[in-house]
Amino acid sequence: MNDRSTFIMKYLLITFTLLSICTSLHAQKPLPDSVAKSNAEKQALTMANYLLAKDYKHFTAFTYPAIVKMAGGADQMAQFMEKSINDMAKEGFTFSNVEVRDYSRIIHTEKQLQCTLTEVIELKNPDGKLIQKSTLIGISGDKGANWTFIDTHGAPLKKLQQTLKELSNELVIPAMEKPVLIAN
Repeated sequence: MNDRSTFIMKYLLITFTLLSICTSLHAQKPLPDSVAKSNAEKQALTMANYLLAKDYKHFTAFTYPAIVKMAGGADQMAQFMEKSINDMAKEGFTFSNVEVRDYSRIIHTEKQLQCTLTEVIELKNPDGKLIQKSTLIGISGDKGANWTFIDTHGAPLKKLQQTLKELSNELVIPAMEKPVLIAN
């Protein structure tokens, strides 16, 4: 190689390295909390809509990966959900509405953003409607662009942290309220 070729190769290598560093720094720039919160809200609602549509495979894509892994993978989790919801339907309970609201502040941990949201599930049954509130934990590993969720099912934070040690001590999970039955 001549001196000119060596110079060009070094120049291209340095330019590529600098571009890679700049791209990586830009990609890791956190979103403003308002944007991250809006993303969490939209994605939690998308997840809820997949539940209502009985699209369990897409629903699991919004479930925190550690939970999916504990369930044996996305396919296993989707099959388990389908069976469980079919069993509920045999007992006369069907999902009729899911709302997500009451978003907490965004908590910044070393590797994630976390927040809590209130999920309000409405189940139809022969006697009327059953309304159940529960807390979701939203987790983003990419600075707020994409979120996955954990349904706490009323479990206290300390119990959840036994399995999911990355959960922030700042998360507030209220005690689960008793379901409300609205008779026909």
